[in-house]
Amino acid sequence: AERRKALGGLHRHHHRCRRFRHYHFVQCYKSFKRIRTRSGVSSWPTDQGKRAWYYFTLVNIFGDVPVILEPKNAADLQITQSPVADIFQNVIEADLTDAATRLPDKYSGADVGRVTKGAATALLAKAYLFERKWDLAAVTAAKVINSNLYSLNPVYSRNFDAKVKNNANPESIFEIQHLTGQDPQTGNQLNQYFAPQVD
Repeated sequence: AERRKALGGLHRHHHRCRRFRHYHFVQCYKSFKRIRTRSGVSSWPTDQGKRAWYYFTLVNIFGDVPVILEPKNAADLQITQSPVADIFQNVIEADLTDAATRLPDKYSGADVGRVTKGAATALLAKAYLFERKWDLAAVTAAKVINSNLYSLNPVYSRNFDAKVKNNANPESIFEIQHLTGQDPQTGNQLNQYFAPQVD
């Protein structure tokens, strides 16, 4: 009975993970469509940063995935998967390198929270780490550190303080704001998916 109960729990967990992976995969590709069909040239560097983040997330969850950089008709959507190394080099690195040259250091007013030069550069450094390009990762991370736009929070507990949000935290390079007090299942479950694995 205990074994059956444990296997049932494992099966439910596996099913939830598959559902979440499918949802995340679909949401990333829907975001690509919004990025490429939105008007406004000034938003393109920000969109490049977001597209790079989406592909970074996709390759780290799924490995090889199809690359869609332009809008396509339904008949053209049977695309072979691209190798992870190609996606890193031709999409993630390319988008972040270009975006970092055109993005501002920071925003004000309603634009706070958009992708900045520091966010694109930091993600590029992280991408280099994942690719084991150690020297490039060190040089790129040093650009973020030496920008003097970010620093360690003098009081560590403020990193978890709801009053210090909306990029008011000096450690925050890029953050996605989440709503509290919502109905169940309407928030983001990424924290569950990317939490440390328990053996």
